[in-house]
Amino acid sequence: MQYRRLLVSLLLLATVLVDCVARSMAEGQEFPHLTILLTWALQLSQVSLAAVWLGLGGRWGMWRMAAVVVVVAAWSYAMSTLSGAPLVEQWAVWLMTQTVAVSVPLLVGRSLGLRLVDIAGVSAEADSAPGTPRLQFSIRQMLGWTTALAVILGGLKCIAPYESLLLSPLGDWPMFIVFIGHALVGLAAVWAVLGTSRQALRIGALVLAEGAALGAFLLTLPSPDAATPEAAVLYFTQVLLLVGSLSVFRVAGYWLSWVPARS
Repeated sequence: MQYRRLLVSLLLLATVLVDCVARSMAEGQEFPHLTILLTWALQLSQVSLAAVWLGLGGRWGMWRMAAVVVVVAAWSYAMSTLSGAPLVEQWAVWLMTQTVAVSVPLLVGRSLGLRLVDIAGVSAEADSAPGTPRLQFSIRQMLGWTTALAVILGGLKCIAPYESLLLSPLGDWPMFIVFIGHALVGLAAVWAVLGTSRQALRIGALVLAEGAALGAFLLTLPSPDAATPEAAVLYFTQVLLLVGSLSVFRVAGYWLSWVPARS
């Protein structure tokens, strides 16, 4: 258990350090500079990873939701200041679209028995202790939900005020398709890395999702032929970061499995 925690802690530390370095190096640069592409890829991969954690995590769901909102808010501000023209709320809406598109299918799968288990077949999370009613709700949980909800609502108010949602972000539907494509890449990467059977099928699904997402992105550009090399680098880096991060959990001994529902 300590070995696993050490791996995850090192992954989080490395992620924060790489984010800080990439963001500082990208300051003042313009697309398609390599540091801009790296920052974009870091943003897309980490939002997907946070959404995976939200969908497959065990206890403390309210704090996972609050953490995801913080991740989206941080990247929305970072990308808005980096690119200049887009507003914070635009990035927030797009990244929230990606988050929902990743986490909701995983939450549905979780309700049907999809679990993250260790290599020995022991569940990595416990929905309830033996003999404890599943719907038991304590005062501690109520206070936790209240506090986390305040963090979530405060974060959403800061990054996407209600009046701003009536403007351009909701009307830019091609960008919604682009970020749903990013979500599909994230889901395919989870299956490819943490799945346990049909390896060729899992890898093929990841390649197809990557190609579909890249194609959707190129269709939104005025001159897709000119931007194809840079876009390919961006999407390849995104997948590389996703696979690398998820592989840490695989090395730590976690995989996806269907666990029969309790009677």
